[in-house]
Amino acid sequence: MFRPLFLSTIILLIGQVAQTTNHSYVEVDHFDSLTNKQSGRDLYWVGKGGMGSWYDPANWAATSGGAGGELIPTAMDNVFFDANSFDGPNQRVISRDQYAYCKNMSWAGVTNSPINFGMWVLNAYGSVDLPENKVGGISELRLLSPDQNQTLLTRGYHIYNLLLNGTGSWILLDTLSATNIYQRAGEFNSNGKPVTTETFFMLNDDSPSLKMGKSHWRITGNGALSSSLYSFFIGPIASVDAGTSLLEFTNTMPTYITYINVQFHNVLFSNPEGTASLLSDYEGAFDKIPKVSTFNRIEIRNSGVIMGENVIDSLVFTAGKNYDLDAAHAQTIHKYFQLLGNPCDSIELRSTLSGRKAIVQMDGGKVRADFIQMRDQKGMGSTRFLAGGHSNNLNNSNENWVFASSPEYIDIGVLGVDVVLCNDNSITLEANTFNSNEKYLWSNGSTQATLQVGQSGTYHVAITYRAGCVLYDTVKIISLNEFKLGLINDTTLCSKQDLVLDADLKLSGASYRWQDGSSNAQLVVNQAGKYKVVVELSGCTISDSTTLRLINVAALNLGRDTSINEAKPLLLDASDTGSRNYLWSDKSSAPTLLVHTSGTYWVEINDAGCSARDTIVIQGCPALRLVSLGQDTMVCDNKPFLLRAMASKGTQLLWQDGSTNTALLTSTPGTHWVKAFKDNCFSIDTLELTFQHCIFFKAFTPNAFSPNGDKVNGFFRPYINELVQVKSYEMQVYDRWGSRVFRSTDLNTGWDGSIRGQIAPQGVYRYWFRIEYIDDKGPGNALVQGEVSLIH
Repeated sequence: MFRPLFLSTIILLIGQVAQTTNHSYVEVDHFDSLTNKQSGRDLYWVGKGGMGSWYDPANWAATSGGAGGELIPTAMDNVFFDANSFDGPNQRVISRDQYAYCKNMSWAGVTNSPINFGMWVLNAYGSVDLPENKVGGISELRLLSPDQNQTLLTRGYHIYNLLLNGTGSWILLDTLSATNIYQRAGEFNSNGKPVTTETFFMLNDDSPSLKMGKSHWRITGNGALSSSLYSFFIGPIASVDAGTSLLEFTNTMPTYITYINVQFHNVLFSNPEGTASLLSDYEGAFDKIPKVSTFNRIEIRNSGVIMGENVIDSLVFTAGKNYDLDAAHAQTIHKYFQLLGNPCDSIELRSTLSGRKAIVQMDGGKVRADFIQMRDQKGMGSTRFLAGGHSNNLNNSNENWVFASSPEYIDIGVLGVDVVLCNDNSITLEANTFNSNEKYLWSNGSTQATLQVGQSGTYHVAITYRAGCVLYDTVKIISLNEFKLGLINDTTLCSKQDLVLDADLKLSGASYRWQDGSSNAQLVVNQAGKYKVVVELSGCTISDSTTLRLINVAALNLGRDTSINEAKPLLLDASDTGSRNYLWSDKSSAPTLLVHTSGTYWVEINDAGCSARDTIVIQGCPALRLVSLGQDTMVCDNKPFLLRAMASKGTQLLWQDGSTNTALLTSTPGTHWVKAFKDNCFSIDTLELTFQHCIFFKAFTPNAFSPNGDKVNGFFRPYINELVQVKSYEMQVYDRWGSRVFRSTDLNTGWDGSIRGQIAPQGVYRYWFRIEYIDDKGPGNALVQGEVSLIH
C-alpha cells in the first residue's frame, strides 16, 4: 500500500530533467520508481468513470484501450487521450493539489464527451493539445521544453495561468484564452491566432521573445502605474516582433508598460470609459538609457496618459476625453495626429506637469484637430500645428500651435465620409462617439448606435450627449450607377491658355489621383496629352480620361532669313504647332514645304480659333569664299602638322576625316580639304601637304685640341653639315690677355695652335665666329662664342 508523504520542497529527477516543486503531494514508492526511469514512454488514458485521478496508475496503459497499471506520466512521457480513453459520457480527468507531468499531450479523436479536465499544475515538456472547452480548467499550464517548434492547441480551453518557462519555442495553433500569461523564457509565436488574457507579462529571467504575426491580442485586465500593477508588461531583456498585429486593451484602466526599445503595430484602447496608461519607461533598471516604443497606430477611445518616449506613425484621440502627454519626453508622430472633438464634447489636452510644456515632434504628416481645450503644449518640427478654429488656447500656454483651421480641413463628421455601395451590398453606419450615455435618433426613427443601410440616399442622425447637447450629422449613400465621372470631351487648346479639368464629385471623403500624381479634384493643364483621373470612395474606384490637343501658335517659326544652294532644297516645317490646317504662299496645305529656289515664303495656321502667320526670305548662295587653308605646305621630317581653317563667322566646318573642329592635326601627306557651311550654302578649300627630310644649320665646335704632329685633332675650327650653303664666314681666336692670335675667313682653315710661327703656350683661349648660310629653312646667320683648351 502506498503511503502519502508531504514534502516542503522536492526535486523530481526524470531522466536529464530536474524540476523543483513546492508543497506537493507525491507517493514515496512511486517517486522511487520514477528516479530509476531513463527513457520516455507513450501512455494512454483508460479511465473508466469516476473522478478519473491523474495519479491513479489504473488509468494509464501502454497501449490505446489497454490494461491500466502503468506508472503515472513523467516529464519524459507522451500522454494520449483518444477514442478508447472514455467509455461513457460525463467522465473526468482530475489532478487536484498535485503537479502533473508529461512531455507531449494529445486529445485527438476523443469520444464520449468527457466533461472535465481539471488540473492544478500541468508541467509540459513538449507540445500540448488540450480537450474541447468543458467544465473545469487548468490552474496553471507550464510550458517547459528546451526544444524548438513545440505547438499549443487549446481547442477553446481556458487556462488560468499560462507560464512559458522553457528555452524552446512554441507556436499557437488556434485561439488562446487565459487569465494571466507569464513568459519568462523562450519564444512564443501567436501565429496570427487570437489571444485573450487579462494580463501579459514578459519577465526578465531568460531573454524571452514574442512573435505576434497578424494576431489580434485582447488584454482585458486593469492596472495602475502608481501601484506597479500592469495589464501589459515587457521587461528590459525581452524582445518583440509585432508583425501586423492588433493589440487591444478592452477594460477601463488598462496599463501598458515597456522597458525596452520595442516596435508594435496597431494598438487600440477600445473601452470608452476610464483612463488608459501607456508608459515606455525611459529609465531602465540598470543602464539608465532612454527606451523608445514605436507604433504604427495608436487609437485611444477612453481618456489617456502617455508617458516616456514614443514614436508613432498615427495617433488618434477621441472626442469628450482628457489626454495627458509626458512633460519630460517628446512624442514623435510621423504621419497623422487626430484630435477631433465636436460641439458637444471637446478634447482636453494637457501636460503631465502644469506649467511645463509637453512636446509633440512632427516633420511632415498632417494634424486634424478642432474643439480642443489645450494647455501646456508645444509643437516642434516642420509641420504646421493647426489646432482648429473652435479650439481654446488656455492661459495662452501653448507654443507653436495655431488656433485656426487648416484650409484642407474637411469635416467628415461622426458618420464619416460618403459611401458608395460598390457591389449593391449593405453597410453599417456607426454613430457611436465612445462617450457615456449617448442617445441616438436616426432619420428612420431607429435609436440604436448603428444603422444597417442597403439603399442609396441621405441619412441623418442626432446624437444627444449629457446636458442635452445634440450633435447632428449627415452622410450620403450612393449606388454604383450614381458614382460616375464626366470629364470634358477631347478638345483643342491654344498655347498660352489654361484649361481646368474638373473631376469634383462633391462627395465627402472622395480621393482623387491624376496621372501626374496630383490629388486635387481639379487639374489645370496647358500641354497636349492624355489626362486621366482615378477617384476612390469607400473602397470603390472609377476613372475617366480626356485627350487635349494643343495648337502652339508660338511654335510657328520658319526661322531667320537664309540662303539656299539650289543643288540642295530647303524644308520649311510648321508641324510643331500641332495644327491640322495650313496655308502656304504657294496655296499648298501640308505641314511642310520643300523650297528649291530663292524667294519670299509664308505660312498661315487656323485651327479651333487659333491662328498665326510667319514669313521667311530665302536668297541664292553668294559666290563667297567661306574658308581658307592657306598655301600648299612642305613639312620637314614627318612631324605632325596642324592645319588651320580660317572660316567666316557663323560657319560650320567639315574635314575630310569627318571632324568639325577649326583645326586638323595630321601626319599624312597629300591633299587635304575642309568644307564650310552657312545658311544652306557651302564652300571648300584644299591644301597640298608634303613631307621631306630637311637640312638644318648646326655647328659643332670642339672644346680642346692638341697640335702635336700626330695628325689627330691638330686644328681648331667649327664643323657644320656640308650640305648647308655657307655665304660668309669669319673666325678669330684670342689669348688670355685679349690679344688676337688667329683669324680666318675660310671655314676649312683652322688654327694650328701657333702664334706667328711659334707654338703657342698651353692654356685656354677665347674664340668667336660669325657665319651666314642657307639651309632648308632658308637664309640664316649665327654668332658663336666660346673657349677652347690648347693641349701639348
